[in-house]
Amino acid sequence: MVKQLHKAAVASRFHLLLALLFSSPTWLWPLRVNEAEIKSKSGVTFINSPDTSGDDTVAEIRGIGQNLASRGRSGSAYRVIHAVGPAGDKFDADIIVLEKTAKVSHIKNIRRILSGYLEARYKYNRADADTLAVFTTYYNGFYRKNLAYFQEKYKPEVLKYLTANNVGLDLSYKGWPGKSRIVIPLSDESKPDVTTIGEKPVIDQVRKEEKDRGIAEREKMVKLQEKEVRRKEEKIQKEKAEQRQRREEISRKEERLNEEKKKVADIADPKERQKKEQEIQKKEEQLNKEKEQLAKEEQKTAQEEKKIEQQKAEIAESKKEIQEDKSQAAQPKETPAQREARLAAKEAELAKREQELKENRPQDAVFGGKLYYLRVRDYSTDGKYRNDFYIIDPKARKIKVKSPYNGIVGRKFDVIDKDVIVIGEKKTSTSVQHFLVKLDGETLVDKEYGTDEVFWRGFVEVRDNEIYAVLNKNGTFYLGKFDKNLKLLQRSEVALHEDTFFSLHEDTIYVNGADRKIEVLNRADLKSAGKILP
Repeated sequence: MVKQLHKAAVASRFHLLLALLFSSPTWLWPLRVNEAEIKSKSGVTFINSPDTSGDDTVAEIRGIGQNLASRGRSGSAYRVIHAVGPAGDKFDADIIVLEKTAKVSHIKNIRRILSGYLEARYKYNRADADTLAVFTTYYNGFYRKNLAYFQEKYKPEVLKYLTANNVGLDLSYKGWPGKSRIVIPLSDESKPDVTTIGEKPVIDQVRKEEKDRGIAEREKMVKLQEKEVRRKEEKIQKEKAEQRQRREEISRKEERLNEEKKKVADIADPKERQKKEQEIQKKEEQLNKEKEQLAKEEQKTAQEEKKIEQQKAEIAESKKEIQEDKSQAAQPKETPAQREARLAAKEAELAKREQELKENRPQDAVFGGKLYYLRVRDYSTDGKYRNDFYIIDPKARKIKVKSPYNGIVGRKFDVIDKDVIVIGEKKTSTSVQHFLVKLDGETLVDKEYGTDEVFWRGFVEVRDNEIYAVLNKNGTFYLGKFDKNLKLLQRSEVALHEDTFFSLHEDTIYVNGADRKIEVLNRADLKSAGKILP
């Protein structure tokens, strides 16, 4: 049914979380797509069908989305589920269902359908609808089959239409008809909330993955965010004006009530006086309820106002980075030969430096006069090592201290501030997770745990009082930098292969990317500085 108007190709990568997209028939829903949620994730590549045949025009493809907006379905191939639950912190959603009879097989046509829907349902202009459609596909591609994420973020009314097999948009066109459900998070505000879409990690990913560092798309997003901030500011000002009026009215009620209290003493009839006192008590109780309710609303407004100021600061930072990228783009570009020569020189320098380190390094595992030793106790059926950790007296050839902590699973350790960092596991009734663990350098007692999950088979490296390890984020791996208290400081913007090596040279770090190519990262912020092709 849908014409494949462009050659099959791998769609460009993007990364953001946005929320505010679809609705259905003629229902007048007070909800809007939560653009912020959709635009927070990306880093996915879509595979399209090589078959470009078809006779539908662009207008007809967009018409599918317009039908979804007006009637809730388009033929028997596409429909919308509007899933809304009681008020709460989690998201409601529109779910776009691609039925088995859906013929769409190119990501550009998925986006055309979404754009047509957004334009018709939420009155976006064409350009904004196109931008949001792109982000929606990346959002759903990033969280494809990650039901745990949706369970954390969405209401039960949404979850009953989703399974681990159908949630999100498959990265291949073969997994679309009858197998994918595009989830659109909804906000209860009258307009879409785009301010959280341009979060720093998201923008960093866009800068890396998109052509020309995604300048054009980022500028569009900033404009949407600025519109949203202005709308929120207007809403906040109206709320504050209303709250001031209510505060003044409460003050007037209190004054009238105090006057009534003074007059009670002048009532001669005891029954009449008691009746009046009861009336005043009821008025006081009601007035106190009004004051409590107003105080809660004022507190909520103050919190929203604080968020707006933070969002404005983030927008300003985004605009600054866009300008920097524009200036850099205007500089003469490095030729492929120049880039290859530069990276080859870096690789040669690295090899020379590593050889020097090997020839001049101190004795392994000796720190502060102590010989630390990690012994493999056994190798379990789940592929993990179970290890014991010791302090050994090398002269007497005796064990001085054995760690009471028996959860060490990694084969690497390092020392920071006279304490030992290892990788250990935490078990619950339903899962096993792995974290950095700090052992006391003298007693080897486990005294501190990290809160960010790491890959159990990864390395632990301490350099200049900073700890490096491989982060595990829902099965995607990144380089993580931690402080001495095991708090995550930074995460690489590029994904890594889980069994990556780690080499540090001056202001750069060398690791294996998810595609097994050598990634060069800036040590200061773990952003990509280039690749070396073996």
